Amino acid sequence: MQSDEELIAEIRCGSRSAMEVLIRRYYKLVFGIVYRKTGDYHVACDLTQEVFIKVAKSVSSYKGEGTFKSWLTSVTYHHCADHFRSATHARKKNEIEIQPEIADESMNVYRLLERNDERKAIRNALMDLPDYQRDTIVLSYFEGMKIREIAELMQCTESTVKSRLYQGLGKLRKLVKGGDGYDKERHNS
Repeated sequence: MQSDEELIAEIRCGSRSAMEVLIRRYYKLVFGIVYRKTGDYHVACDLTQEVFIKVAKSVSSYKGEGTFKSWLTSVTYHHCADHFRSATHARKKNEIEIQPEIADESMNVYRLLERNDERKAIRNALMDLPDYQRDTIVLSYFEGMKIREIAELMQCTESTVKSRLYQGLGKLRKLVKGGDGYDKERHNS
């Protein structure tokens, strides 16, 4: 399997097949980010396609500093920001996708319904957070990025990323579990 850097070198020499390999390798990542940002499947499909067109046109601007994945993630987030600033954007606040857990056959129906309700509550609460906190949480927990990578992508310090995570998770907990009631319930258990 060729490395990203080898594929990029081939793309710079005009190889379309190398670009196809990169698209296949990173399509799910880009689509996942865009879908979590937009909450709309069809918009996510369109924006994902636009991201890869942008990448194909601007691959020469990738300087090899950091990983290609980080650069692609940055391009994706900036493209989403451009979309949200556009005049045609109409944001839907409650459509972010959180991957459902694979159900164990021994789980009862009530627990499955409860988990579904929990996912919906988290999805809605996540969409209520400010963009900078939501993005930080999504990058850390859903995309598995490290604090340093998030800081580079968001062009801020690592301590700012940590602060956004801490504050965002606190707000998320309050929104999902009702804040103080959740804390009291947890301490009484």
